[in-house]
Amino acid sequence: MWVPGGGGGGAAGTAEGLVAAREVGDAAAEAVLLVAAAVDAFELARREEFEALAAEAERIARRERLPYA
Repeated sequence: MWVPGGGGGGAAGTAEGLVAAREVGDAAAEAVLLVAAAVDAFELARREEFEALAAEAERIARRERLPYA
C-alpha cells in the first residue's frame, strides 16, 4: 500500500500496473488503475490529464459493466 512519504509505489506503481494490466488484457484492472491515475492527476491539479484518464476509465467501466470503476 502506498502512503505519502512511504517510498513505495505512487504514480510510478500505478503506471507500471497499468502497463501490466494492458499487456495481459485485464480490463477490470486497467479501469481501476486508470481511476487511480486520474486521482493522482486530480491531486496534482492536472485537469486535462484527469479528465482524459477518467473518461478512458469510464469507457472501460461501461463496456465491461464495472460499477466500482
